[in-house]
Amino acid sequence: MACAAGGLPSIGHRFWMYKAVMILKRWPVLFLLFLTFLVLLANVGRSQVIITEFAAVNSNGLKDEDGAFSDWIELFNQGTTNVNLDGWFLTDSSASLTKWRIPATNIGANTFLIVFASGKNRATPGLPLHANFGLSASGEYLALVKPDGVTVASEFSPVFPEQFPNVSYGIGQNVQV
Repeated sequence: MACAAGGLPSIGHRFWMYKAVMILKRWPVLFLLFLTFLVLLANVGRSQVIITEFAAVNSNGLKDEDGAFSDWIELFNQGTTNVNLDGWFLTDSSASLTKWRIPATNIGANTFLIVFASGKNRATPGLPLHANFGLSASGEYLALVKPDGVTVASEFSPVFPEQFPNVSYGIGQNVQV
């Protein structure tokens, strides 16, 4: 039997189309469950929260609560639900994925959160957050790690490129908040 370009028998391909339509008519709920499964499967491994931008040489941009121009890291929740970041980590070392633990902090759906990379190590929920490390202008590893301490949710690897004064670096986005 000859096959069409799609791999189905050329004579019976209408038969398969007919069967698919009949299945949809008989079991629409089953079909919807199958589609839901496919959507969930497509999102496996995709983190809701990612690092979108950072500034490694901040000398006259964003000030922290002390009036200092600290380096900063911007996180974005690209999901549709709030995420509690309690137990997540930020790190500038691929050898130490649990370098700085984020406290119980909620990040709303489709919203941003700034964490200062100042070395001040401030992790009080509800107050400005400061990691226990700064960012290197010459480039280094940067990652957001899930609470298991091993799953990297977002990273600039092996190192982000050289940074310049008052120029942030990040990923391209098309976001409406």
